[in-house]
This record gives sequence, structure tokens and C-alpha cells, in this order.
Amino acid sequence: MSDHAYYAAQLAAATASSVIRGFPVALVDCTEADLARLGFQLGPAPYLGNPLLRSATLPAGWGWGELDPHGTSLDAAVSLYIHDQHGRRRVTVYHRPRRRRADGTTEPEHAAAALVTPPQYLLDCLQRRQEPQYDDEWLTPSAATAALAKVLDLLRDREAQAQRLADPSGLGYWAEIARWDRSLAEQAEQLRAGMAGPGDPASGSPTNT
Repeated sequence: MSDHAYYAAQLAAATASSVIRGFPVALVDCTEADLARLGFQLGPAPYLGNPLLRSATLPAGWGWGELDPHGTSLDAAVSLYIHDQHGRRRVTVYHRPRRRRADGTTEPEHAAAALVTPPQYLLDCLQRRQEPQYDDEWLTPSAATAALAKVLDLLRDREAQAQRLADPSGLGYWAEIARWDRSLAEQAEQLRAGMAGPGDPASGSPTNT
């Protein structure tokens, strides 16, 4: 079965089961304890003889989300997202199958999972033009405000880098990237302003004394 077909089968089975067959053992910027606190139940490795994978049970209400291929070939890497009960991307699962490079050498299989951070989630919402879903645990108003500050710093840095590479005419790839990042930053500013209450420094309103 090709890599794409495997994950398509995972998506099809997701509505019937909360058990993930082939969850990565390798974790990026998070620990097994972090996943356990969210409600994941991690099984042992290897899974079906593959030491890179294990089984795992999702937290209640969580499920598979979108499949994002990194290319069109059958051996292209893919990212798959696990959504929480609010439909938000909370975990990224990355898998690259074993494949042959152009120079004839073999690129080994790689699999890893990472928790989505609030800044990553909010940036993704901006890029996909989706309304963020807030709650009273993971993405509280104060957490979202802090996350948006990081998103704005990132977007301004990206815009500045693109501007340095852009043609003075304002045409071309890098000029378009600069405009895109500027547009996202403006949307992030609007989100932050909409969350800020009277007297909040982010709102621009004076504080009552």
C-alpha cells in the first residue's frame, strides 16, 4: 500500500475508532507525559514490526483531520493532523516512507509527531482564513493574546526578509510574499484588538486609574 493510501485508510477508519494504528514513537518538542496529560494512551512499539511506530488511543472527542501530502509522488512524505473536540488541529503526524534518492542512495523512513502550539494554530487559522476556536483551557483569551504577539513578530520578520529580497518594482515572487505576510499581520492585529477589553494595552484604550 502506498503512503497516501495508508493514511487515506486511516482517515476512513477514524470515524469508527479512536485507536491510531501507526502513531510515531519519535516526538518533537513534547513528551509522552505531555500527550498523556491530554488524554492519549500510548501503546508499545514496534507496531507491526516497525520500530518507528506504535498504537495509540486518542482523547475523548478527538479524531483524524486533513491529509497534507508533501508532493504528488506515491513515495512523498505526508502530514496528517489530529483534531480536538472543537475541530482544532492539535497534533501533527509526519511520515516519510523509505525511498530512493536521485543519486541512487536510500533515504530511510522517518516518522514523528508534534503538538501544535497556540501560535502555530492561530497562524494556521489566519493562513486558511478560519475563525479561531477559543476555550477556557488551551486557548484562553490571555493565551491567545500572548500567542498573537508571537505570530505578529514572526510575520513582521518574514515580511522584512521578503522585502529585502523583493524586486524594487514591487513585482515578482518575493514582493507577493511580502504582501501576503503583511496582510496576515493586519488580520492578526484585528484579532488581537477584538480580544482586548477596555484598559487592555493591546486595545489602545487608556487604563483606568
